Formats: sequence, structure tokens, C-alpha cells
Amino acid sequence: MSSKFQFISNLELPLVGHNEDWLTNTWVYITTALIGALTGLTSIKYYFTGYEFGDAATIVFNYGMLYTIAVWVGCTACAFYNIPDVKRAIARTIFNLIAVALTYYICAALAVITVIALIVLFVLMAIAFGGSGRSRSGSSSSSSSDTVYDGEGNIHYVTSSNGNYIQDTDGNTMRREPDGTYRNLHND
Repeated sequence: MSSKFQFISNLELPLVGHNEDWLTNTWVYITTALIGALTGLTSIKYYFTGYEFGDAATIVFNYGMLYTIAVWVGCTACAFYNIPDVKRAIARTIFNLIAVALTYYICAALAVITVIALIVLFVLMAIAFGGSGRSRSGSSSSSSSDTVYDGEGNIHYVTSSNGNYIQDTDGNTMRREPDGTYRNLHND
């Protein structure tokens, strides 16, 4: 996993005079990415549980600022402790501030985008596998062998059946129509 963040070290290397001992540990960026993603997931959870979009986005922004400042202070202390060249230490601290902030916010945004994409994918799959979703213009088909519906959507309870004909609890004889509903033969 650390190789995924190696490109950040490659960008930092010229700033520290190509001395690999002065590079920021890659785990700083990995941890930042994970915390950013978790914060993004938390904000989307808050959004879906009733928070406004601005409030959910503020969560990511506020935690991002706090986290970035805390990590930057640690990286700055390490830079001035490990790097004897002050110019290189300052260059690394400025780079750390930008790299940590970008890593955090990009991973938070990617987490939110991933969740939204998964939701859209599940909705599309539900539509595709759940049928066309067409309504039957006021009529319902029979849902079980004990109940049937007439063309107006009224339910009838079956006492006996014989092929396409049923007898309901009211004593009506009904015939099954092509759309799956039943029509009372006594009303004809």
C-alpha cells in the first residue's frame, strides 16, 4: 500500500536535496488518506440522516483543518530536528502542509463520490432486475390464491376455484381476465 503513495515522496525528494533520510514517512500520507476517507464517509452518513449539505461538508472541512494542522506541526518538528539545513527543512514543511491537506481532502471527496456511485449503481440494478416499474392503470393482479382483485382494484376472497373461474365469499362467480384481474359474471 505504501507504494501507492511513493509519488508524493518523489515530489518531495528534490526539496530535501535528494537525501532519502530527510523524506517524510509514507505512513503519514497513508494515515491521512484513511482518516480523510473515514471523515468523508461520516459526512455522507450525516447527510443521509438529515443534515443539510453545508453542515455535512463543514464536518469534512473542520476535521480536515484540525487534522492538517496537527500533522503539519508534527512534520515540521521532525523536519527541523532531522534536517540540519534550515532552507531544506522549511521547504519540506511547506510541502508537508500542502501534501497532507490535499491528501486528506482528495480522499474525503473520493469516499463521498464512491458512496454516491455505489448508491446509483444499486438503484440502477434494482430498476434493471426489479422489472420495468410500469403501473397497471388502476387494476391489480391477484397476489395469492386466496385473494383476487377486480378491474377496479377491489379485493375478493376466494372460497373455491375452477380454472379461470372463482367463487368469492360474497357468492359471486368471477372470471379471470387477460390482465390478471377478475370480472364478476353477475354484473354483466
